[in-house]
Amino acid sequence: MPLIILNGPIKSGKSTTARALVDRTDGMIVAFADALREEVSQMYGIPMWQLTHPIFKEQHRPLLQQHGTDIRRNLFGDDYWIKKWTRAVGERFSHWGDLNPTDRFTTDGHTMHVPEGLLIITDDCRFHNERIVAQDYFNAFLVRLDPNPLHGDDPLQGQHASEVEWRQFVPDFTAPFVPVETRVDMILEALKARG
Repeated sequence: MPLIILNGPIKSGKSTTARALVDRTDGMIVAFADALREEVSQMYGIPMWQLTHPIFKEQHRPLLQQHGTDIRRNLFGDDYWIKKWTRAVGERFSHWGDLNPTDRFTTDGHTMHVPEGLLIITDDCRFHNERIVAQDYFNAFLVRLDPNPLHGDDPLQGQHASEVEWRQFVPDFTAPFVPVETRVDMILEALKARG
């Protein structure tokens, strides 16, 4: 399985679970927001570490949402970030080990095929067009992460388009809020069962 998509509400552990999956599988994270964070860092002079740190990223969330959706998607098209993400996925596969260039990935109709054992995790699929590309072209396995019940309702939840559309996705598997290692075990078991 080449691609796992994690989605869920703010503070449901998407990034933590993605890092744990990488540690367990030697996979890699390619987020839709990677290019967004790079742009925001360069344009606004915000250090990249602040845009990814679990505590500091929350203070920059409104800027990231405004720049990513209200500026880039609205001015340059809904596929602006998808183009950057698919390019990044292709680059990651092409840099993986000593693969023969013809084995890196090929297109067969609407399905993307990649060599056995390569795994990419995306922890921020929020829009329908992102999900469609990930599932239709990369045969992605969509995992919904249940929120931490101790966080309650987050006041940021539902105020922005990026926090609404993902709720309509039908997941292949829903992972409860349990310790991250247990969650990873459950996700990998469900992925294996999918075949």
